[in-house]
Amino acid sequence: MKKVDEKRSYYRINDSVGLKYSRIESSEDNAVFAASAAATPLTAELTVIDRELNQLTNSLWSESPLVAQALGLLNRKLTLFAAHALPLEHLTPMNQYREMLVSISGSGMGFNAGEQFEPGVRLGLMLALKPSNIGLSLTGVVTACEPLSESADEGYWVRVNFEPGNEAAQEQLIQHIVQRQCAQTGGQSGDS
Repeated sequence: MKKVDEKRSYYRINDSVGLKYSRIESSEDNAVFAASAAATPLTAELTVIDRELNQLTNSLWSESPLVAQALGLLNRKLTLFAAHALPLEHLTPMNQYREMLVSISGSGMGFNAGEQFEPGVRLGLMLALKPSNIGLSLTGVVTACEPLSESADEGYWVRVNFEPGNEAAQEQLIQHIVQRQCAQTGGQSGDS
């Protein structure tokens, strides 16, 4: 039996997210995507604070899992409160996103699409993470696009690698993935 050597840079999870994507074919498309992805100052500040708190909480997991879990829950509660209390112009416009199950990591993602993309096509990806509704904007390159069934009517499974230049959004995504992984495993790291 041949051993398969799979090398991944980041942990991958299946997660439900809001997703909006568009093809980037020119520098003009890239500028339009960048402008539409720009966060308001308040949202950007909340994202920075959330990232710093997540880093501190993650460092606590080995020392005090209960405290880390409590801080994580408190942060989620505050994020949900902020999502309901902030004026609409500060929120991620959820009605623009399609909620779907994706396979996602810090380096790329896979998702169902209604159209076929050739490998090498650049995509602008706007994600709304659940339950926090934090919006992330990333650019990526299609690495594969396969029909979901023999009939292309059901759509395609698109795989995308994130491009360099997405580091801040990727860091936020990695924090989200770690939190989701801990939530899915119940915060347990095995027998201690």
